Amino acid sequence: MKWAFTQKAAAFAVTALLATTALAQDKPLKIGAIIPNTGGMAVLGNDLGNWYEIAVQQRNANGGLLGRKIELVRGDAVNPQEAIAAVERLVGREGTEIVIGTIASSLSQAASEAALSNNVLFWETGSLAKDLTERGLPNFVRSGPSTVNFAKTAADAVLNMLAGELGKAPKDLKVWMEHESSNYGTSLAEEQQRVLKEAGVKVERLGHAASAVDLTDSILRAKKFNPDIWLISGYVGDTHLLLRTAREQGFAPSAVILVGLGDSRETVEAIGQDYLQGILVVTYPRHEVNSSYARGADELSALYVEKYRQQPVGNSGFGGYVGLNILFNAIEAAKTTKWEAVVAAAKTLDAPVGTFANGYGVHFDDKMQNTRANPIVYQWQGDKTVAVFPDVARKEGVKLKSLARP
Repeated sequence: MKWAFTQKAAAFAVTALLATTALAQDKPLKIGAIIPNTGGMAVLGNDLGNWYEIAVQQRNANGGLLGRKIELVRGDAVNPQEAIAAVERLVGREGTEIVIGTIASSLSQAASEAALSNNVLFWETGSLAKDLTERGLPNFVRSGPSTVNFAKTAADAVLNMLAGELGKAPKDLKVWMEHESSNYGTSLAEEQQRVLKEAGVKVERLGHAASAVDLTDSILRAKKFNPDIWLISGYVGDTHLLLRTAREQGFAPSAVILVGLGDSRETVEAIGQDYLQGILVVTYPRHEVNSSYARGADELSALYVEKYRQQPVGNSGFGGYVGLNILFNAIEAAKTTKWEAVVAAAKTLDAPVGTFANGYGVHFDDKMQNTRANPIVYQWQGDKTVAVFPDVARKEGVKLKSLARP
């Protein structure tokens, strides 16, 4: 009888274990997304959230992750304090096991530190500041590029495309850099300045607060310098303000490069299509790219339009779509959502440039920065931007058009 009782108890234990496992598999895998859904960055934030939703929908259609359906839970944040509060809510109340994001580096810095306090992974898909990986936060991974990647691409375009287009050797070029003064804009400008000065380019730079309401002084200083090329590294509001002020003040350098944004319909509405003609934008690959470089980008853009009945706002959200898919691969390799295991698994991922739909590959360095996530250079031509640099990203027949400002 004692043996029979033990046998029944064992059978009950096995049944309970199986039921618990089934419940765990039925429980959705919640991923929290820190993105600004309100305020000045809401347009880009909502676009990023939409791209995240497409990635989740596609993965769920293919069985989800670890036998579980994925559920994306959005957390609105427009400043670091709100980012911390959003992480606390997402993890503490919503039960999210991983946090992703963002649009702004200041949000990323605060949210990732809060994620570590809550013992979860923070996976960055978009924010660029170099400091985010340099600080060595153990739960932090960035699948997209950093300011170093953006700065090198911008500097490379100056030296290997614009110098020839303007008929000048690098040592004869004058570049004026205007940047917002947070760690995002400053790290971009510092790296651009370093690379260009090493090549002999004469460079001057000036910083401003992203919240500035009058940038006339910046434009007057730039106008006095009389540069061949104007490099702008900022957020939405200050970049648009700089362009409007330049137009009002008659500041028209031979070439204008916007770094990090400037490819969206929001910019067209703020500045006007005519004025944007010829302006260059260093940004994430998404559309109008050679299919051998970024496979499937145009098809995914069409899917976005079908789902949301509108065009994607810009290119950064698409980088989020790709970044989330890289996270899915890391989770599958780790077989868990525990941050230590996912970070370790991410270190083993190895995919060449061109593997993903925007041309990304995957290889993380010792600071968990993806070294195969590269931006490209677009140019406003007509009512859209087209890839013009590097040459491998151009569609056949696409050429750099006039840089002259109206």
